[in-house]
Amino acid sequence: YDRPYDPEKFIDSLYQVYAELIKTEKLRFSDSISIQKFYLEYVISLQNKTFFQNMDKTKFKGYSLDQFSVDIWRYFQAGIGGTSQGFELKLTSSRGPSLWLIDSQGEPRRITAISFHKQQE
Repeated sequence: YDRPYDPEKFIDSLYQVYAELIKTEKLRFSDSISIQKFYLEYVISLQNKTFFQNMDKTKFKGYSLDQFSVDIWRYFQAGIGGTSQGFELKLTSSRGPSLWLIDSQGEPRRITAISFHKQQE
C-alpha cells in the first residue's frame, strides 16, 4: 500500500470508467453500476495495450481488491470533494452481490454499487 497515490487522478480514473460503462450499458448518468462489474472494468482499464496484444500474464498489472478498498478510503481521507469535472462518488450498500470496501468513515462495508452525481454547491 506504499505505492504513489494521487487522489485526484484516482477519482478521475474511476469517473472515466464509470462514464464509459454508462455509455456502453446504455444507462442514464447517476445510475448505479454493480461494484463487481465496475471493479473488473477498472482493473482492465489499468492494463497497457501491450497486454491485450498477446495476454501475456507477465504484462498484466495486478490491482487487488484490498488495494482498491484502501485507495477508495484514501480518496475519502484526502477530502478533495469530487472529480475535476465536478462529480461526486457514491457507494451503495444493499443486498446482493457485493465487495467489502472501506467507506468514508473508515469502516468496512458491503458495497453493491457505485455511481457518480453532480456535486452540490
